[in-house]
Amino acid sequence: MGKVIHLRTEPTIMRSVHRRDETLGFLLPKILGILWEKGRTDAPHIPGDIKAIPGDVVATIDDDLGIGAAAFGAGRFYIHAYGSTDRVTWTKLFSAHLGDHSVVDPAHFPYWNGHCGILSWKRGPWEDKIIAQQITPRSFAHLMTAGLLRSTQRH
Repeated sequence: MGKVIHLRTEPTIMRSVHRRDETLGFLLPKILGILWEKGRTDAPHIPGDIKAIPGDVVATIDDDLGIGAAAFGAGRFYIHAYGSTDRVTWTKLFSAHLGDHSVVDPAHFPYWNGHCGILSWKRGPWEDKIIAQQITPRSFAHLMTAGLLRSTQRH
């Protein structure tokens, strides 16, 4: 008889996953996948993002959820998500630094195998919206080798 292999499936409701690292294991690859497939550098920054970084890669989902990322040095990235209930007032839902072990101290990046340091995080239904996207998740290794978005989307 063969070995039984358990495939990791995405939860239908992210809020049911309570451990941060496990949640990030689903959420971050999806965010990176969305930025890879839908991200644009020529899009206006997310309205609530008062600290938009030049060269920010931005993607929106249903006009009420915006995610973005920027590289700030070799092997270092800033990612963020903002949400709105009225499309006028935007609230930061998530922000984190991602970094390669060659340029960051993993002790300060305790999540996602030592690649993620959380700056702020408001749990909520926005996570389910990210997970529900029919997008191929991306790994940190792919981010490091290919960048934030497809070269055909660079403007």
